[in-house]
Amino acid sequence: MERIKEYPLVSVIVLCYKNFQYIYEAIASVLSQEYPKLELLISDDGSSDFPKEELDAYVQMHRRENIISVKFNHNEKNIGTVKHLNRAVGLTTGEYVMSLSADDVIEDSAVVMRYVEGLEARSDADILMAQTAMYNEDMDELQYYFVQPHIRDLLLGKQNDDQLLNELVQHAYLPSVSTFFKKTFFEKYGKFDESYDLVEDWSLHLRLAREHIPIVYLDFPSIRHRSGGVSHGNTAGTNSTYYRYLCDLNRTYENDVAPYLDRVDPEVREKVKFRHKQDAAWTDFHYRDKKNGLIGIIHYGCSHPAIVFQRMAKVVYHQCSGRAWHPLLFAVLLLFLMPGITEAISICASIVGIAAKVSVAVCSILYGVGYVLGIFGILFVPLYICSAVYCCITEYISLYF
Repeated sequence: MERIKEYPLVSVIVLCYKNFQYIYEAIASVLSQEYPKLELLISDDGSSDFPKEELDAYVQMHRRENIISVKFNHNEKNIGTVKHLNRAVGLTTGEYVMSLSADDVIEDSAVVMRYVEGLEARSDADILMAQTAMYNEDMDELQYYFVQPHIRDLLLGKQNDDQLLNELVQHAYLPSVSTFFKKTFFEKYGKFDESYDLVEDWSLHLRLAREHIPIVYLDFPSIRHRSGGVSHGNTAGTNSTYYRYLCDLNRTYENDVAPYLDRVDPEVREKVKFRHKQDAAWTDFHYRDKKNGLIGIIHYGCSHPAIVFQRMAKVVYHQCSGRAWHPLLFAVLLLFLMPGITEAISICASIVGIAAKVSVAVCSILYGVGYVLGIFGILFVPLYICSAVYCCITEYISLYF
């Protein structure tokens, strides 16, 4: 493709909040871009220790002539990812805009140029996406590519039907970190939906699919995404931030998935409803019922018996595969050997001079262990068989997650 004659200004937003461990790597990947006309905005969402002076000094030391302007924004208080991103977009002056998390990096120096060329070639589109390379926290191991092959094929297709919507109601399959916008996108369709707190992308992607808004897709890895955010589940699983994230997912289902399920395939519709019930019940358990101790757990079990069985079946089947018979076999073996063990204990006790009552007590305990294991094994084997049958059937029909 021929290079652009007049390069439009591209605004790159580096978003941060509290964790600044990797922000210099993110900034360096922006400063390395060969694109000749960049605006850099570093925006912090209310961190008390935002190192503005240090970051500014780093940028000034390493910037080149293609960095037309450098801006900083520091919110007085934390306002959440969605409002933060909207505020940052409003501070940019470029014709194009992209955001980069402070712990991610741009793949190479040609990425922004390829972004601009890709959108400049499509007058009908205002948004572009590319592949995201998912790395471990140390950024030394590629784990997988985010955009799956079947989603890539849909993005490279005509996008004129509900096939993409059929996929997106099930999962947030589209990349957010490797997305590039014309500023006119926000003028046409508005900014990110501020009824959400932390999850800005899924509701937007669902709207793109529903309204058949054209998406340019370039099939190359443009961003290296570092594992570690709440969307990866890399939290304690019960803290307030993760709860806000789960609430956003539930609201997305209620606002942007459930009202449009009549447009997707019937089997997908039922699977999505099933998954939402599981997720909502899990959220209730961890952030409401579990706090009330045993009473709360009993309440959860009585309120969601089917969900409890489904989750228990998953654990039993996948964690105990090939080992379900072990307790029963061990019990049978122990009870079979107990006469010999009893005699050996009695002989040893008499030699050492231990009272007969002690040896009898030890043998009684071993017998008790054998009987308990036997009863547990007898009960557990049919439970495992039921769990295996349930999981195999539901996984086969793609109902089980």
